[in-house]
Amino acid sequence: GVRLFSFAELCRPPLPPARTPQESLKALRVKPGFRAELVASEPLVQDPIFVDWGADGRMWVVEMADYPFHEHKGRTFPGRVKVLTDTDGDGIYDKATVFLDDLHYPTGLAVWKNGVFIASVPDVFFAEDTDGDGRADKRTHILRGFTEGNPQHLVNGFAWGLDGWLYGGNGDSGGRITEVRSGKTFDLSGRDFRFNPATGEFQLQAGKAQYGRWRDDFGNWFANNNSNLGWHYLLDDRYLARNPRLAVPTVRRDLNRGGNRLFPVSAPIRRLNQPDSVNMLTSGCSLIPYRDTLFGADYAGSVFICEPANNLVHREVLAADGITFNSHRAADEAGSEFLASEDNWSRFTQARTGPDGCLYVVDFYRLILEHPEWIPRQMLEHLDLRAGSDMGRIYRISPGGTPRRAVPRLAALDDAGLGQQLGSPTGWVRATAQRRLLDRGAKWS
Repeated sequence: GVRLFSFAELCRPPLPPARTPQESLKALRVKPGFRAELVASEPLVQDPIFVDWGADGRMWVVEMADYPFHEHKGRTFPGRVKVLTDTDGDGIYDKATVFLDDLHYPTGLAVWKNGVFIASVPDVFFAEDTDGDGRADKRTHILRGFTEGNPQHLVNGFAWGLDGWLYGGNGDSGGRITEVRSGKTFDLSGRDFRFNPATGEFQLQAGKAQYGRWRDDFGNWFANNNSNLGWHYLLDDRYLARNPRLAVPTVRRDLNRGGNRLFPVSAPIRRLNQPDSVNMLTSGCSLIPYRDTLFGADYAGSVFICEPANNLVHREVLAADGITFNSHRAADEAGSEFLASEDNWSRFTQARTGPDGCLYVVDFYRLILEHPEWIPRQMLEHLDLRAGSDMGRIYRISPGGTPRRAVPRLAALDDAGLGQQLGSPTGWVRATAQRRLLDRGAKWS
């Protein structure tokens, strides 16, 4: 009656099992007054890390299925871009279309006209559907030369600027970037970047974001890296370019200095790297300002930061400080997080304001988050590095008791209708209406 364990079993680190989507939903601990809904899960989505929405209301999803290796032990694991549709209007996505597969470490996208710009190292390209079958059949390269480093440190994007340009993050790998339209080259080095979607023109920006460079309603840009909650870019490069001999020590300001303590609700498990970093920020990413009024006035200056290693989404409250900001925990979150999961597999990579003012939280859902580059070699042979690669979840967080806000179908509006939507309380609606007007070359004023 005594079970004998093999040597391999004895060496394997004790790790928790996966949960079903409904079990993971029940494992979420969301701030009182809010509710969480599961809007997409496997097999509809797998390995999601980034979402955006088109003017028709459909959700575009980046699936980084090739993490941690695009090629491993003779097999290739390509990434994908999918489009999710809610066919019956109940708020739950029930149809998925593969728009483009066979991608190399895709990290982000932005919808434009009849396609999307995609960051897929070493390139940024525009993929479009020219025959209306729902799949991309044409690629136009915009930028080339982003360095292929560790997949946690790759070029990423994109965020729509008030100026009608798309902004991207460095990812810490840099590169010698070629603007395909003109052949000009640029040393990305420690910078972020922007490009004009209509012309392909490329420009360097103050940087460098590890994963996610995002703005608020007023054009203030924010970013972070794994060990920093966030920073604000307080000075644009274009001002410094006027005097190249002026030495400026920094163009960014740390938001919450020394405020890296976290309050996860998942059971502590053995860390494969940095074992002394329990309950501390070690995988901060996707610092995104909340851009709507649905959550109430208390959330007007809030930013959400994903922390996949600790299975949570952290909220910071911004406070103006001269030309820049500092930040702090909300008073009613002094010892807790806005969203945290008891499921150790829940790896949140993005928490973004959606077309309805709700917060959409993207769950990569993997057992092993740490890249093998930083895992002790003696542990690697006992780990399933791709456990969870056939899974993925997307949640919607909304105020409890509040009915769902209708989303205008911007694809069907004329110029005057789009112009009226520039007064929407929803940041996504305003930005998408502006983009549509620019798409058309509209003269509406």
